Amino acid sequence: MHDAEAMATIQLDCWDQVFGPCLPDLVEQLGASPAADRWREAIATAQAAQAGQYQTLAALDQAGQLVGFAAVAPSFDADAEPGFCEIVALYVDPAAQRSGHGSRLVSALAAAGHKRGSERLTSWVYAGDFARQRFLRQLGFGPDGATRTWRTPGGDLVDEVRWGALLTEPP
Repeated sequence: MHDAEAMATIQLDCWDQVFGPCLPDLVEQLGASPAADRWREAIATAQAAQAGQYQTLAALDQAGQLVGFAAVAPSFDADAEPGFCEIVALYVDPAAQRSGHGSRLVSALAAAGHKRGSERLTSWVYAGDFARQRFLRQLGFGPDGATRTWRTPGGDLVDEVRWGALLTEPP
């Protein structure tokens, strides 16, 4: 699957953009090859899953090259109610950002979730990623008070805040 390599490259470029200033070794610790392997596995899992439970969308440039992607799945958060779904990936190549790809991807995920009967769309956001927070706020999302922390392969802690939007009308 050649898309897995492109997805991994875009993800790592986005992570470098966000985490590079504070965790410069994170992208190197994750590595392009393992990231592509994880995307191959995720694609296979989504293809084998029950129809409609997982969805991945791609953003292509005018030449048909992948410049971004987003994926949604049922929320696995302990406090999630039935009908909650989560953006599990949202990445746009830094060179293609601010071109509308991200907002179109989120809008399409929200519309698909709404069509399937989902009531709320959530996304975990690095607490220091103010650009993504501004972006989500512009789409009608807001922090809901939930937080979590994860540890990088190098042992650093990363704090995240959950943002959400009701899907009575797609954001």
